[in-house]
Amino acid sequence: MRVFLAISLTLSAGFAQAETDPAQLFAKSCSRCHKNAEALVTQMDWAPDTETAETRANWFDVFIARHHSPKAGDRATLAAWLSGLAGKDEP
Repeated sequence: MRVFLAISLTLSAGFAQAETDPAQLFAKSCSRCHKNAEALVTQMDWAPDTETAETRANWFDVFIARHHSPKAGDRATLAAWLSGLAGKDEP
């Protein structure tokens, strides 16, 4: 019984970790239509260089909610990750 519990907890921890990996979330939620996250954010000309990471993350969060709404926690993780990709060229 203890072995079963230990295996179950280990597997569920692995699944929980996979759910918080933004690249895996993108693959699961977005990759059917958007094959590459970096190419996707590169094509977006809405974000001037002066935008902050927080402003970009908020924009992505609202956009994702309207465009394709995964659960709020996953959406926030994706928004923060995409914001970071969009701001790669910042100092």
